[in-house]
Amino acid sequence: MFAAIKYAGAAYLIFLGIQSLKAALRGTVQKAGRDDLGAIDCLSTTKAFTQGIVSNLGNPKMAIFFASLLPQFVPQEAPAFAAMMGLGVVFCAMTLLWLSFYAFCVTWAGQFLQRPKVRRYVDGITGMALIGLGLRVSLLDK
Repeated sequence: MFAAIKYAGAAYLIFLGIQSLKAALRGTVQKAGRDDLGAIDCLSTTKAFTQGIVSNLGNPKMAIFFASLLPQFVPQEAPAFAAMMGLGVVFCAMTLLWLSFYAFCVTWAGQFLQRPKVRRYVDGITGMALIGLGLRVSLLDK
C-alpha cells in the first residue's frame, strides 16, 4: 500500500512538472487574480480595522509579550503606567513601520512575479524541480 501511494504521488509530481514546463515553453501564463480564488469580498475600512483590533486583542502572545518582556525596561523611578504606555507606543510605531515596509515589498514582488517573462522562468524552474522530486521519490528504496 505504501509503495502504491509513493508511486502515485511521484507520478502526480511528475505530471505537475510536465504541465508547468509545457506552460513555460508555450509562453502561456494563466493570469492570477480574483477569479482563481473565487469570490473575494472587499472589506470596508471600518470592518477591516475592527477585524484587526479583535484579532490583536484576542492574540495571547501579545499579552504575554507585554507582561513578560517590557517591564524589565521600565526604570524603577518612573511611573510604571506611563513608562509601559510609552514602550507600547514605541512598539506599535515600530510594528506599523515594519508591516508597511513588508506590505510594500510583497506588493512589489507580486507585481514582479506576474510579468510574463518572469512567470515563464519560474514555471520552467518549478517544472524541473517537480519532475526531479517526482523521480527522486519514485527511486527511493524505502
